[in-house]
Amino acid sequence: MNERKFVLLAVTAVGSSLCLYYVIRKTSKKEYHIVFDGSQVESMTVELKLQTSFLPFLFGQKGDTLKKIEDKTNTVINFRCCKDEKYAICSISGFQSNVKLAEDLIKEAEGNYLKIGRSEISVPEEKLDLVLGRNLDNFNQIQQESGAVILFERRTYISKKGGFRKFIIKGTPEQMLKAKNIIENVIENNRSGIERNRIEEFSSEGHTSKDFPSKGPEDCNAFTWVQGREMITEILNNTEDYIDVFVSAVASPDKFWIQIAGPLTSVLDNLVTEMTSFYREENNASQYRISVPNIGAIVAAIFPADGEYYRGAIMKLDDEKKTVSVFFVDFGDSDEVPQSEVFELLPEFSQLRFQAIECQLGGVLPRDLSWSSEAIEDFGLLSLCAQWKELRLKVLKHRSVTGRPTPIPVVKLVNPEGEKAADISEELIRKGHAVEEDINLV
Repeated sequence: MNERKFVLLAVTAVGSSLCLYYVIRKTSKKEYHIVFDGSQVESMTVELKLQTSFLPFLFGQKGDTLKKIEDKTNTVINFRCCKDEKYAICSISGFQSNVKLAEDLIKEAEGNYLKIGRSEISVPEEKLDLVLGRNLDNFNQIQQESGAVILFERRTYISKKGGFRKFIIKGTPEQMLKAKNIIENVIENNRSGIERNRIEEFSSEGHTSKDFPSKGPEDCNAFTWVQGREMITEILNNTEDYIDVFVSAVASPDKFWIQIAGPLTSVLDNLVTEMTSFYREENNASQYRISVPNIGAIVAAIFPADGEYYRGAIMKLDDEKKTVSVFFVDFGDSDEVPQSEVFELLPEFSQLRFQAIECQLGGVLPRDLSWSSEAIEDFGLLSLCAQWKELRLKVLKHRSVTGRPTPIPVVKLVNPEGEKAADISEELIRKGHAVEEDINLV
């Protein structure tokens, strides 16, 4: 955790122009000394052992909850790891009375955490934009106002009344009720709690479903999925403006995949729902199961982590284990899948263009010869990988790759959340993982 420093403060004495100054300085032993009107007094530090599962609840949205405790008590709160990964040490430093107050507030929050429950609410697909807002502004505000932690599922469920998403609400009974009431109010009144900006649609004019190949596995070659992927990449390469994207998978800052945010996000969710429903039917599974898979074939395959079916390309075969390595063309990740869970992709599931776009982060080079595991992990966190939160992306240049008709976009990624938008390349440099690269050099 970053060191926090208190700068010089001035307090005006009542009935006098005299100003008293004090500075809190951090020593190497994480102890604080206070210089107060010329005299020096040592402050106290209290340590608490907290469950790591409690920390997100304590931090709150963007660290707001923890910051309020620090501001209210005029203390400095730091954390360090424990040998037991289930726990972390929380260190509170400051004046004795302030430290005691901060300790009480944290223990009160921990008590509320232990009361946490779980509930669900369904949001109609046509109301989803209202609840989420642009860049998840409305969604984050609902969490801030209610104090609840809210998650929403990527898949769309189908009922007789139409499509809907499940929102999972976690918190105390009061927090869950408040979050539900806010969401229901948004749905019923057809308006959000804050001024709502319409989600901009990224135009894909000239690239309709008829442009896409609808070949089955029996007539696919190793380049079919590559050719399909190039079409969506070409669309990205033809824009000079910032667009909203999701980072869906990460191999490294030099190789990651994004989806363009917009109407096609819901179309893809519906496609996954339809495919899952179709291939789970035993009659359909028996008819379309592939007995002899071929490398390069476009297929429908199960994603083991969630049990749903997605479009994929077979990259590798393991006859001994009876598994295939599948690259999921709409997300960019890969997994090992049993051969028995790989099926022919029907033409009606082939019409939507592949959604995953391979990109390279611009303006940075790895500090060492290659990206470290720590750098890759931090990049995944900074890019909000698979969290389905929007980032802003701009294409800086293109990198040609032998054998591919369309070059890979070299991009700038910006997280718009917070008071100041964060350039992810600059963040990697600041964290010591990368050095700056002249983007104009070829």
